[in-house]
Amino acid sequence: MPKNRRVDHPVILGIVGDSAAGKTTLTEGIAQILGEERVAVICTDDYHRYSRTERGQNGLSALDPLANYIDILEQHIQLLRQWQPILKPVYNHEGGTLDSPEYVEPKPYIILEGLLGYWTRSMRAGYDVKVYLEPTEELRRRWKVQRDTAKRGYTVEQAVWTAARLEKLDVVLFEQPTRRGDHLAMAEVRRRCGIPIMADESVFTAQDAYDVLRQQAADVLSLYPGKHGGIRATQHIAKMAEAVGVPCTIGSNLEREVATAAMAHVTVATANIQCERYPGDLIGPVYYEKPLAREPLCYQADRLWVPEKPGLGVTV
Repeated sequence: MPKNRRVDHPVILGIVGDSAAGKTTLTEGIAQILGEERVAVICTDDYHRYSRTERGQNGLSALDPLANYIDILEQHIQLLRQWQPILKPVYNHEGGTLDSPEYVEPKPYIILEGLLGYWTRSMRAGYDVKVYLEPTEELRRRWKVQRDTAKRGYTVEQAVWTAARLEKLDVVLFEQPTRRGDHLAMAEVRRRCGIPIMADESVFTAQDAYDVLRQQAADVLSLYPGKHGGIRATQHIAKMAEAVGVPCTIGSNLEREVATAAMAHVTVATANIQCERYPGDLIGPVYYEKPLAREPLCYQADRLWVPEKPGLGVTV
């Protein structure tokens, strides 16, 4: 839409999917492309009728239409389409509580993302573009675990309570039990539970690693070049951890074959990345239906074989 042109209604985009399907990530990317000053983003999860505690007491799921103000959401979509402002409810995902409503004015582009944005015919008719996200269930669950620990994080008491039950299952590592940046909380969980604590989202930069190591907040660091900004930065953090006796393992962002091959080479070339002791998860290519490389990477049982051809050993 040209910046100097006004149409009869805003362009309304709907993004719907299950919990942790990638709705917010896609929404943020689209808003950046269109220009955040020209985009109003509305989370339809804000229309929850009950707090998280109340839903539990009533035996309701967040996906249950009875637990949401569907009629108000319908009305708000129509008002926005007519260039009218709305007073939107607010649901606090961190605490699971209902906060004070928010005044929202329409902009040239409006993105509504959440669980139940397409529930009624009237709602579906209000969108100019509709997107439904449905990643594989294995991938969605992985994203959900990463999101709920890193962004919505456990409190210390929640993490300790969970760890006590995980110990009975012989869990090898408790990954990122508290919110990123709260090193003191993670250190307290480490002190009070019997499962080794692995820092993941808490360690992006060398300074992050220094802070985690100084607070003795983790038994293991999860490293991967995509998170740290390259191979050299990854190896630097591994050496920092080695200096104080903290081992590392290799994680991933579900990269394709080229990046996974590079990470495999980093793993075998870095002494303190100890995947034989703390298993890594260079499993990105496994999640895709078709390989990107001419020859797929070699996985056997729980092992990835490092490519032996020149360079990274991968041809696309």
